[in-house]
Amino acid sequence: MPFQTVKFPEYPQLATFLAYYQGVEPETLSKVKSELINRNEDYDYCFLSTTHIISLEQLYSSLHSSIQNHVRGTMKARTLNTEVIFNLSPVNKINDALKIFGVDDKRQDVIVVKVFRSEEQEQFQDIEQAVSKVLRVNSLNLTDDVLESKVDLKKFRKVFKLAPESLSGPETYTKGAIAASLLRGL
Repeated sequence: MPFQTVKFPEYPQLATFLAYYQGVEPETLSKVKSELINRNEDYDYCFLSTTHIISLEQLYSSLHSSIQNHVRGTMKARTLNTEVIFNLSPVNKINDALKIFGVDDKRQDVIVVKVFRSEEQEQFQDIEQAVSKVLRVNSLNLTDDVLESKVDLKKFRKVFKLAPESLSGPETYTKGAIAASLLRGL
């Protein structure tokens, strides 16, 4: 069971499915991207590139903000999946956020996220199997070490406008990314 279940105490009615897939063929990711654009219900997940995600804390921060906006009715995106991507981003335009954080068919790994009502949590094993079938690989454990090894630090620093000399490790990069995303548009 390599997928994770994320729940926030303030929102017990919602549970998040979180899984990491590596070794995905570029053609498969191209198809996923195409199906997402066509709004195919079988692909109703949030697919994330690991290029600009350095830690689980950064991902959890986006998930929390997205769920909070969903519950309050203040989402800026049309769907919760897109809201997760938008809340990872330091840019104000949803299309730009999708280009930066969405599925990247030039990479061979992807993070899959889906928020469900808590009572649907028993279905997570079935969801993991369905996504594995679509991506043609099995999920792996998603950890900070995995994210740190997959992030492209040069691109990460550029997107979040972080000076390399002012940051000394993953924790400071994470804090910089979260701050940049939270301060977006101020």
